Amino acid sequence: MNQIENRDSTPPYGNGSMLPDAELVFDLRRFVWLRGPKMLAIALCVSIPSAIVCCLLVPVFYTATAEFRFLSQEPFVLDAGEEDTPYDQFVGTQIGLMTGSTVLNRVLDSQEIREIPELAQAVDPFSYLVNRVSTRAERRSELVTVTCSMRDREAAQTVLEMIVEEYLDYTMGEESSSGEARLEMLTNERAIRTVELEAQLRNIRELQSSLQIPIVGETPLDTGEARLYKEEHARAQEDVGKSQNALQSGETKLVSVEKLLANASRGNAIYEFGVEDRVNTDTRVSVLLAQVAAVQARLAETAQTQQDNLPQRQNTKKELASLEAHLATITLEVRKEVLQSMRTIQAQELETLRMNLVEAEKRSNKYGALVESYNEGLTITTDQFVRLEDLKAKADESRRVLEDVRSKIGAIAVESKAPARIRLAAPAKVPGGGPDQTPRIMAIFLCFAIGGSLGLAFGIWRELADQRVRSISVLSRLTSLPVFAAVPAASEDLLPDDINLALVTDEAPLSVLADAYRSILARVLNHDSELSLQKALAAMGPAHVNGNNTYNLTNLRPDAADAGHYVFEGFPTMSQGNTLAPGGTPFAGTTLAVVSPTQGDGKSTLTCNLGISLARTGRRVLIVDLSYRRPEIEALFGLPEQEGLVEVLNEKLAAVEAIQSTHIGGLFVLGPGLASGDLVGRFGSRDMSLFLEHAKKHFDHVILDTTPWLIMSDAKLITPLVESALVVVGAESSTLGMARRCLREIAETKTDVVGVLLNHARSEAGGYMRKNQSIYYGYANGSQHVSRPVAETESIHPDSTREPTSTDA
Repeated sequence: MNQIENRDSTPPYGNGSMLPDAELVFDLRRFVWLRGPKMLAIALCVSIPSAIVCCLLVPVFYTATAEFRFLSQEPFVLDAGEEDTPYDQFVGTQIGLMTGSTVLNRVLDSQEIREIPELAQAVDPFSYLVNRVSTRAERRSELVTVTCSMRDREAAQTVLEMIVEEYLDYTMGEESSSGEARLEMLTNERAIRTVELEAQLRNIRELQSSLQIPIVGETPLDTGEARLYKEEHARAQEDVGKSQNALQSGETKLVSVEKLLANASRGNAIYEFGVEDRVNTDTRVSVLLAQVAAVQARLAETAQTQQDNLPQRQNTKKELASLEAHLATITLEVRKEVLQSMRTIQAQELETLRMNLVEAEKRSNKYGALVESYNEGLTITTDQFVRLEDLKAKADESRRVLEDVRSKIGAIAVESKAPARIRLAAPAKVPGGGPDQTPRIMAIFLCFAIGGSLGLAFGIWRELADQRVRSISVLSRLTSLPVFAAVPAASEDLLPDDINLALVTDEAPLSVLADAYRSILARVLNHDSELSLQKALAAMGPAHVNGNNTYNLTNLRPDAADAGHYVFEGFPTMSQGNTLAPGGTPFAGTTLAVVSPTQGDGKSTLTCNLGISLARTGRRVLIVDLSYRRPEIEALFGLPEQEGLVEVLNEKLAAVEAIQSTHIGGLFVLGPGLASGDLVGRFGSRDMSLFLEHAKKHFDHVILDTTPWLIMSDAKLITPLVESALVVVGAESSTLGMARRCLREIAETKTDVVGVLLNHARSEAGGYMRKNQSIYYGYANGSQHVSRPVAETESIHPDSTREPTSTDA
């Protein structure tokens, strides 16, 4: 390596390569292998019982066949394209006759046929027999095949033999009776029926003309004249009632007037019927009243100026008395005149009312007689209507019989010129072998089709509804990051029951599960190598840059003592923790945050095993437990819960005192501390950043076990402070939506992601996990292996240059 271009480059596995919004493609192979067994089970569970039921319920039929041959009277080319020849019409008529009501009703009239159980149990034997009998004309031949399908072999043959017999009897009987005698008999019958029909029609016309009331539909018509009679009769009865009431009232008034006239000589005022008003309005009375009033006024004026005994006053009083007497006499006469006038007028009104009553009674009697006459005519018309309907029914029967006679005469004429002769080519016979299984086979096929459809529908629904991440291929479709490992579930490995899964790399190093964790180690070391190269390049000064903007890397080489790191010649190795770049800055270790979308993804177990694997390579590894609400790391290593990170950040305790060593050489643990609640919101603080910088100076790898990404915000705060992150997705806990969201949000933090791995993976139908496991253990058992003793617990102070100090807080 001599030169390298000095230009900005995106980290090979950084956030820019992530595709969090990629759509999940339907995995046909996964669908078949994963859902296939259940779909097959559902299909069989539905199809097999249904097919058994169909076998029991769907009947099979025996089919009897017979063949007729229609010999053409005139030679012609069969199937020459003409579809309306006399021969085709004749054959079509005969085919309809074979399965028509004429022949089949004759067949059902047979006692033997009626006693067949299949027909006896049918609700409608005729309809059932029509569905069981069919005909088929053979193309390019003169043959017509008649078939009858029944559940019993003998019943099918018996029914078809009877159909053939009745059809031949009918056709031969028609032909034998087509002579002149039969034609003459039918002609006479036609003449008799014609005369009878004409007489019936004539009687119908005469009866219709004699109807008093027209008929509409099936009831006599209520005419307008009849309605007028009824309306006039009702009005006349109403007028009679009114006239009677008015006459009674007038007579009562006349009696009252006569009584008043008899009492008028007494001189009393009469106020009934307005008598006094009419008296006062009379001219004679009104004049006298005015004179009396004038004298009274004159007398009143002289009452104060004159003595009562004066002659003038006495004369005035005499004049007033004379006028009052005359007024009383005139008033009595006028009153009698008014009463006599009222009596005369009332008598005249009574006479008029009597005349109106007589006229109303005459009209009522007149229209009442007309309505009664109409009702009598209606009764007569109803009787005539019944007779008319009876005549029409008889005429219809005569017309039907006449049409039947005419059709028979026409049939004789047609039969005498029939274009073909009928011959029985093959008698009724049931072919050998079993019954026709076609209906049952079709029903069974339908059952399996329905079962398969239900199974397929269930599989598709389950595939769309089951959003759990099950395989690397599915997970890789969510991102372009390297999905580099699938850690199998513990149940997939052959591990003893007492194995601590968090320490499986130490307790069972030859297991498949431990090997899977070591594959993760390879990926982490490769990523650290690339990261170390980037750090080395970033630390080089301008003296190492050539004129063409490239680096002079003649003194940069990989560290032979520590794979995954780069050193400059002339400087100590980076594994010593104090490697200096040309600028004089020591290279530090790396920080790695292990994140997962949700809880139960196996993040803590993976962190412990990754730390063990790194420590086995001779590196110093610090595991920091950030899950302060559910701390597990200390318990997994069998360490006591003591003061930890929160006390270091609060400067209550030095980091060297809080970090605990494990039984794995080079592996150390820092718990969240006793007052872990104080860590809320501090993961993104400056104190946390300083702690990580100091930790990198004393450890090759600092692994942070974070809280679930989608549940709490702590992981989002810590990732910007670390150099890289490792995403763990649990196959049984995280769904596709969780994984997609977690990857998208990690990309937004600009964190360099080492890669993604699938944890708790299980073997699937069609997969290679179990096969690879068998190969692995077969290969391992074929070599001699000496178990490695467990290393003693390493002290945290083996190297003074890497010893944590109080400044780590």
